[in-house]
Amino acid sequence: MNGQSGWRWCRKCQGIFYAGGSNQGSCPADNQSHDGGKSGHYLAVGGDDAPGQQGGWRWCKKCQGMFYSEGSTQGVCAADHQPHDGSGSARYAAIGGDDAPGRQGGWRWCLNCQGMFYSLGPNQGACPAGAGQQPGWRWCRKCQGMFYAAGPKQGVCAADKGAHDASSSAHYALIWGNDAQGQQGGWLWCRKCQGLFYGAGRPGICPQDHHSHDGSESGRYAMVWGDGAEGQQAGWRWCQKCQGMFYAEGPNLGVCPADHKAHDGSNSAHYAAIAGDARVAHDASASASYVMAWDLPRSMHIHDNVTFRAGVAVGGWFDLRLTSHGDISFSGHFHDSGADSYDMTLTVVLMSSDGLAYSVIHQGRTHGTFESGSRDDDWARNERSNLVATNWERFATAGWRWNAHAGSLVGRALTDFVSDTAKQLAQNLGKAAVTSIVALL
Repeated sequence: MNGQSGWRWCRKCQGIFYAGGSNQGSCPADNQSHDGGKSGHYLAVGGDDAPGQQGGWRWCKKCQGMFYSEGSTQGVCAADHQPHDGSGSARYAAIGGDDAPGRQGGWRWCLNCQGMFYSLGPNQGACPAGAGQQPGWRWCRKCQGMFYAAGPKQGVCAADKGAHDASSSAHYALIWGNDAQGQQGGWLWCRKCQGLFYGAGRPGICPQDHHSHDGSESGRYAMVWGDGAEGQQAGWRWCQKCQGMFYAEGPNLGVCPADHKAHDGSNSAHYAAIAGDARVAHDASASASYVMAWDLPRSMHIHDNVTFRAGVAVGGWFDLRLTSHGDISFSGHFHDSGADSYDMTLTVVLMSSDGLAYSVIHQGRTHGTFESGSRDDDWARNERSNLVATNWERFATAGWRWNAHAGSLVGRALTDFVSDTAKQLAQNLGKAAVTSIVALL
C-alpha cells in the first residue's frame, strides 16, 4: 500500500502523530512531546473520498497529529488549545474497517478534538478538548507558588534555588483560555522555572536566572476570579513584584524571586484554584471504525551467535534474511574445537500476531579430534517462497526465537524440538498457544 512513512502511536494520549520531523508535537496527556517509543510503524494514506476510504484528513503542523478537517470545526490542538492548523498538510484519507492483513483496526475519530486515536488499548487516551482544563499543576510548599509538575522537571524554586516541592500539594487544573465572565486571561507558564505568571503586563522575574519569565512555549491560561466555589480553593494571589501566582493563606507568604522576600499580593485581586485532575478521555461515540496501514520494511534480517552449555566445545553463528519478494537466505557456521564430534541441529522460529509459527531448520555434523572429517559445518541456502511474498505482513511484523542442540535429533525428537521452541516464543510474545507450525526450509 502506498502512503507516507513516519507515523507513530503515542502511548500517552493514544493519538497518531507524525514522527518523521524534528518536532515530535504536543501531547495532551502531559503537555510534553508525543512518545512513540513503543509504537509500530504506520503509513498515512494520501487521497480523498473513494470506496472504502474517507477523505478530509489532515496533519496539524502544531501538534503533529492527524485530524478530520471537513467537519463543523477544526477541533482542538494540544499545542495551544486553539483549532488545528492543516495549512501545511497534504490530503489524507482514513481507511474504514477492522483488522486485516497489513492493517490494524481499533482506530477511531474523537468528536471533541477531531483527532484520530487508538481505542483498543487500556484507556481511551487524553483529549485536548477535554473539559477545557489542563491537569498537573501543584503548589510548592517552599515558595508558595503555583507550578506545572507533570513535565520532565520540577522547575526552580525561589526559596532555595532547588526544585519545587509539591509533596504537600493538592492537585490543581488550569483553565485554557482568555478573558471571559468569571475568569482572567493572560496567564502563562514559564518554561524555565515551570511557574505560572501573569504575562499581560511586565514579564516579572524568574528564579532560575533572575531575568524575565519566558512564556514563549506556553498555552494561554485563565484564573478564576473570587473566593472559591465548590471544587475550588480560595486564597490565591498575584505578586506584583515577580508577577507569579502564589498561595496567600498559608503560614507564610513564600519567597519572591524579585527580592527574596515575601510575595506581595497587596494589589492583587482574589483568585481561586480549581481542584482535581481534569483529564478527559477521547470520545468515539460517533465514530466509524478505521484502520491504520502498517509501514512494513522490505526485508527482515536476523543474525546471532550460537553457544552451548559448558562441556560442548562447539560454537558458531547463523544469518537469516527474508524479503517482501519472497527471498529466503539462510546461512551459518559451526566449529568444533574439542575432542568429540556432534550432530548439530539449529532451528529459527518466526511467529505472526495470530500465533502462526514458521520454522527453518539446519542439521549437520562437526568432527572432533577422535574422528576424521572437517571441524566446520558451513551452510548457505537460498530459495524463493510464494508463501513469504503473499503473506509478507505476517513475516515483517513477526517475533522470533532460535534454539540449537548438539546431539542427534530425528523423527519425533526433531518435531518436539521445533515445537518446544515455538511454545517458548509464544509465551515470550504473550500468545495463549501456537496456532500451527509451517516449515519454510
